[in-house]
Amino acid sequence: MAVTSCLFLLYICSVAHFLPAGLEEVKSACCGGGRFSAERGCTPSSNCCNDRSKYLFWDLLRPTQATSKFAGLAFYDGPAQFVFFLEYTRSVSLY
Repeated sequence: MAVTSCLFLLYICSVAHFLPAGLEEVKSACCGGGRFSAERGCTPSSNCCNDRSKYLFWDLLRPTQATSKFAGLAFYDGPAQFVFFLEYTRSVSLY
């Protein structure tokens, strides 16, 4: 059996219930440019937030360390909706 996780579902739940996850900002990235600081990557000339531990995303692509820690805890010891077992033959047939 293989263990599979649903990162997309975790992000959706993080946005819907961001305060219990310890986040305060889920609409804007911590560092970047453009609308919501998420249209361009983080560069030396970008404005960065003061406390990245309160943000869901660091820039347009990457989650913050706080988000990664939350995801790791949810996948390791969280509810079954994020992690489930998948038979190996079934997982191979998905690809």
